[in-house]
Amino acid sequence: MTLYSYNLNTPETLPDRIVLSSGYTRTDPETFTDAEILDAGYVAAPDKPDCNIKTHKVLWVNTEWITYELNDEEKAEIKEHEWRRANPEISQQQWAALKTYRDTRIDMDASKEPMYLLTDVNAWIDKLDRDYIYSTYNETLGQFTIEGFDWTKINPDWTA
Repeated sequence: MTLYSYNLNTPETLPDRIVLSSGYTRTDPETFTDAEILDAGYVAAPDKPDCNIKTHKVLWVNTEWITYELNDEEKAEIKEHEWRRANPEISQQQWAALKTYRDTRIDMDASKEPMYLLTDVNAWIDKLDRDYIYSTYNETLGQFTIEGFDWTKINPDWTA
């Protein structure tokens, strides 16, 4: 969809009504001709460039799109937003890890072979430490790495 700039303002879609230089009004965007659009003061804008919105922003300056890198304050704001978004997932993973740990300990205490090795469960719990996860922030992707558990890696001695 083509965007149009009116009086060098940020490009938008054409309005439903344009006023021509003669004072006449046109109200059917489907029938606007290029000449009428230009006469009403609208200029077709170049396509907005694609960029990673977690590291850059695109602004309209006079007659062109300019891509800027986010400043440190904006990057920190995005990191904080992503951290708030990641917290429920971290909590779910921690709950699953503690439940798996509990089930494994119950099996071990009952002298049964646990489905998962306790060392694997402990390693997973260590990776769910909030300080550790906070340190995994990837600024380029704008996200934290929350490692899941390999549910396919069962205890080799486990039997039904």
